Amino acid sequence: MNSKCRLLAGRAGVVAAVTVFVVLYAYGLLEYGLLPGIGLGWLPCGICAWFAGRMVTFAVSHIPPRLIASMLQATSSARIVVFRTQHRH
Repeated sequence: MNSKCRLLAGRAGVVAAVTVFVVLYAYGLLEYGLLPGIGLGWLPCGICAWFAGRMVTFAVSHIPPRLIASMLQATSSARIVVFRTQHRH
């Protein structure tokens, strides 16, 4: 399960990084023009995309295992309650 969560986190990070890069690069081209946007826009867009990808990967890799663990704990608690109520009658 841990490897699947890491794979999901990595893919989510790549999608976030590519999305951030494309959006910021398009904004730079529209705001500053073709030549400055192409010549100087890739570096800040790349830095922001890298940072966004790392943050999304970190967030997604820590959220699913905790959610899955809490769901398993909740279902086991519900099973205990159901078991006790069924055996009282």
